[in-house]
Amino acid sequence: KKYIRENYKQIILKFLIVILALVSDIVTKVVFANIFTERFDSGNFENISVIKNLLSFTYTENEGAAFSIFSGHVTFLIIFSIIFIGLFVVIDFVFKEKSWWFVSGTALIIGGAIGNLIDRVFLGYVRDFISFDILQNFPICNLADCYITIGCACIFVYLILQWIRDSKKNKIETTTELTKEEKNDN
Repeated sequence: KKYIRENYKQIILKFLIVILALVSDIVTKVVFANIFTERFDSGNFENISVIKNLLSFTYTENEGAAFSIFSGHVTFLIIFSIIFIGLFVVIDFVFKEKSWWFVSGTALIIGGAIGNLIDRVFLGYVRDFISFDILQNFPICNLADCYITIGCACIFVYLILQWIRDSKKNKIETTTELTKEEKNDN
């Protein structure tokens, strides 16, 4: 209760990021699944180009994970996703970190992972539709995948900033200790 009372703003921010990530992921998956179903039903199978040679929308149903690994192993991916989400919830709770980078990163990862988990549980596959044409042979993805990637980048930035802070702190402590030793020697 004390933790919640002292950190309610951070908890609300995390919750809002998770909900926004989840809702935007689900809505876009439904919209693009409907758009492409209509296109396929009318015999129009081409992609929707957004920025020529850069970005297009290409609908696909992925029964695996990234790059279609573990394709056809939906039960394994569901169990893995639940463990993955649980791990990040525990990490977030244990560290009780207040850094914006850490809070946003873990919330985006959790929201994205839940979005893909919902697809796997209810459909048996994940709906993907974002194609980065500029990156040859890059897998088609969805907003949940983007959120997970951005969340990992946020945590990476947090770790770099933390390392820089710790390095500066260690340098200051070392300098202070050396100064004390010099005074004692005199």
